[in-house]
Amino acid sequence: MTEDGTTDDPWAAADASWRAWQAMTAPEDGAAADASAATPRSVADGAVVELREVSKDDVRAICRLAVAPGQMSFVAPNAISFAEALFEPKAWYRGIYADGTPVGFAMLSIDRDAPEYYLWRFMIDARYQGRGYGRAAIGLIVEFVRTLPNAHELLVSWVPADGGPEPFYRGLGFVPTGEMDGIEVVARLAL
Repeated sequence: MTEDGTTDDPWAAADASWRAWQAMTAPEDGAAADASAATPRSVADGAVVELREVSKDDVRAICRLAVAPGQMSFVAPNAISFAEALFEPKAWYRGIYADGTPVGFAMLSIDRDAPEYYLWRFMIDARYQGRGYGRAAIGLIVEFVRTLPNAHELLVSWVPADGGPEPFYRGLGFVPTGEMDGIEVVARLAL
């Protein structure tokens, strides 16, 4: 914290801006952002999970999706991901939908020259976790990556901490490579 009460941490400033934006755009009655949509079925009950391009019509709904408070240190808010994607030509992103309801967000870094395919961001809104949407969405992402030139693996990284996504990714077959990306463990899924 600096003398004027601000912080040198850009993520703290971004998080504060994000919370302010959420407060300004939240429904007035305090209901969930997309209360008009019924809660979708679980995958086990037949929910159809799909990846959709994000448009001007649904970008706010995707930005309103958020992980549980205890998970916030593991993934950036979707609005931050959109901002980063504006300046990264390798970014490929999609909204994750279940029965037509936005439930999550995924972003890949696609380097066709390397070739390297990296799951850069992935989240399922706290309200929709535990319904099989994450596993189904990763399956769709894997199917997509397999169509790309020389795709032999999908990479991901995670912060090794309690409550983090490591068990989820390991359960899908991702295996640590022994490399680190800063403080994050890099893992690969053979395609």
